[in-house]
Amino acid sequence: MLAVVGLALIAAESMLVLQVPLPAILPWSVGSLVGAGVVLSFAIAAEYFPPELAGRANGALNMLHFAWAFPVQCGIGLVLERRPHPGGHYPVGASGEIAAPSDELYDRPV
Repeated sequence: MLAVVGLALIAAESMLVLQVPLPAILPWSVGSLVGAGVVLSFAIAAEYFPPELAGRANGALNMLHFAWAFPVQCGIGLVLERRPHPGGHYPVGASGEIAAPSDELYDRPV
């Protein structure tokens, strides 16, 4: 089940990056539903462990969430670092090009 959800998120993000001619609300909806799954993971983890260990299990899960966020943010920084930044700063909207190569994404009908 987790693999299916992960693949759905990857597919939705790929549709955004590749600018597939679909209403933008579809991939963004998939992304938001998968994001809600992160919150549900705490309740699911509490069901797998006895009550006296549920707090520790949720704490470990929370640490995992933060531990995965670090390499993702580091990777985004590496992508941005490859972009030239004349004048000592990045151009406006440079971080948006990681998710969408151009502004056309926001011009699509919803």
